[in-house]
Amino acid sequence: AADEAIAVLGTAGDDRLLAMALSNKAQLYALAGHDAEAIVVAEQAIALGKDVPAVLSHALNNLGVALNRLDDANGLSTLEESLRVALAADEPEHACRAYVNLIWQDLAQLRLDDARRRLAEGIEFAERSEFLMFSRYLQVALGAMHYAAADWDQVGPAVAYALGGSPPVRCSALNLIGRTRLRRGEPGAVATLREGWQVAVSLRDCQWVGPAAAALAEA
Repeated sequence: AADEAIAVLGTAGDDRLLAMALSNKAQLYALAGHDAEAIVVAEQAIALGKDVPAVLSHALNNLGVALNRLDDANGLSTLEESLRVALAADEPEHACRAYVNLIWQDLAQLRLDDARRRLAEGIEFAERSEFLMFSRYLQVALGAMHYAAADWDQVGPAVAYALGGSPPVRCSALNLIGRTRLRRGEPGAVATLREGWQVAVSLRDCQWVGPAAAALAEA
């Protein structure tokens, strides 16, 4: 569908729409772990859509994710630019997405002070914007920060709100709760992880299946 959209828009004479379609393809590449391809297409989207804040922020976000996974030093600054563009243009969806990806990068690198600061900003922004999906997902990230710091008592309360979210958000919350119970030797850990696994498999997306599989392997 993404390829069809690009083919149609390639002859439609609207560079802004074509840029968004290219950024969508870059996002799909990034989510699938095809980082080199994501970078090429994201840069095309940026070149075409640099004057449209929503498109620019979206494409910078995809570019930053891919660069980070390749350990490129420009990855973090690219994600930070994505956030600045979205906030300046009052684009809450793109700002929330930038917060999410920045925070997960902070957590992956154990930059817990940076993660804590961005979480406070991101959660407040998402709630003020009434963007509930991102608000719930940022609560999962808050739980992940507590998990990374071994603040076990804080994980459950942080992600409780996320359990009522969409399947991807619920999947991540179940994974964190199950892993916390596992580390503490509490009952119900494996059952919780198996529930998260079932949700992950139904989503058919490696960003959910991978962590759920890793958690079960740990169990």
